[in-house]
Amino acid sequence: PGTVTAVATDLLGKRQQIALRAIDSGGYVDHVGVVRVSMPDTLRFRVEARTQAASPATLEFHRDFFPPQ
Repeated sequence: PGTVTAVATDLLGKRQQIALRAIDSGGYVDHVGVVRVSMPDTLRFRVEARTQAASPATLEFHRDFFPPQ
């Protein structure tokens, strides 16, 4: 058991806290959330997982978004 939090930041520095919900995936738990984006843009994501037994783990990545062509 633990908690997972996520934040998305656009290129202008506007931050969005992402509400995550836990989904049981056959013995594993996935955390799923929705973020708003105005295309084109690049969002930087920061995800932090915490458990009582270990130090927090942080994942950072970015994703480019383009309108459909």
